[in-house]
Amino acid sequence: KVASDTVIATGQTFPYTIYFSCPAGATSVVISDLIPASLEFLGASYTSPCGTPTVSSPAISAMGGTYSLSWASMPSGCSGSFTITVRFPNGVTCPGISARNRVCLQPKTTTGANVDLYTPFTTTTATAVNPWHIGKWVTGAAYQGGNCPYATADSVITYQVCM
Repeated sequence: KVASDTVIATGQTFPYTIYFSCPAGATSVVISDLIPASLEFLGASYTSPCGTPTVSSPAISAMGGTYSLSWASMPSGCSGSFTITVRFPNGVTCPGISARNRVCLQPKTTTGANVDLYTPFTTTTATAVNPWHIGKWVTGAAYQGGNCPYATADSVITYQVCM
């Protein structure tokens, strides 16, 4: 599993690609990637000379989910890849939030045994810039300077807050 980068700005789309090679004699092969809930799923594509897989995918714009490809049977030693495109949602992802996941290859062997083969974990961290600027100004008061710079007729100060 290869991520395009390990530190990504929120709102920026990024792909990660999963390369696979199935063991000789494998049947009922499932390759799945559990997309962390901190990532928005934007789409996926695959290349495989192994025949047409059954694809299971989260809905576009879903937060997290599982993307998987499965084959009832495939040629011996088949290999290929798939690419998943995601992003940390802009405006709701805090800086430092991480998405950590791995891919699972689940073939049945020639003896009929199920095997779970996992990639190492990949971690991608979000960076974000605070888009908010807050200002506060006194309204409806006369400026007079000194220790109490504003004066009003009733001693109540009203502020305007702008974001």
